[in-house]
Amino acid sequence: FPHHPDANNLIHILISVHYNAGVFVALVCFFLILNFGGAVYLLAQANFERWKKTTFVLVGLASLALKLVLATRGHNFDLDSYGIVASLVLHGKSVYANTERFNYGPLWAFILAGLKQISTFLPPLRGEAFHVTVAAFLGITDITLAAVLSTKFRYGAGIFLLSCPASIFLTGYHTQFENFALLAGLVSWLLIRDGSPTLRRIAGAAALQGLSLVIKHVLFLLDRK
Repeated sequence: FPHHPDANNLIHILISVHYNAGVFVALVCFFLILNFGGAVYLLAQANFERWKKTTFVLVGLASLALKLVLATRGHNFDLDSYGIVASLVLHGKSVYANTERFNYGPLWAFILAGLKQISTFLPPLRGEAFHVTVAAFLGITDITLAAVLSTKFRYGAGIFLLSCPASIFLTGYHTQFENFALLAGLVSWLLIRDGSPTLRRIAGAAALQGLSLVIKHVLFLLDRK
């Protein structure tokens, strides 16, 4: 095998990724592809004028960029907790037995582990590389959630979500992951909102609602009136 710097770097990267870490990175990539693909599909199918689609894309990119910049400006207690959880998962330890700073389902812990592994390949970014990867994941989730709101409800609702300072700050600096759970819950409801869903749609809605609760239990009090 010829000695080549690029080949050596690639081998080093592949060796540095533990098998379990690779699984968690794959999980992150799966959700990113699902979110990005879902947003693109919704916009492509929407009966919007071209300028509206262009505006949505530009606002989405600007919103994501602002969130990434905020993520380089420091972090709070929750981000420290995310780091502890990610490290425990990457070392094969239980987050429920080894820390009191995580009281959610395991899925978010696995995603944090994948994001932590990805962050090791980024520049230091003032010590906020992990923060930036979490903000990027949640920022893309915001774009998908906004695409659902714009195409299924009101165009302005999605634009508002992307441009609202509170939303930008919550995702970019505080990196709260309610949006991830809300996205699954919202799509779950959309599957059955016509009042006469098929068995397949009911099953899909149940699975997505379960996923929402596994991510974060923000919709557990939701009741049909």
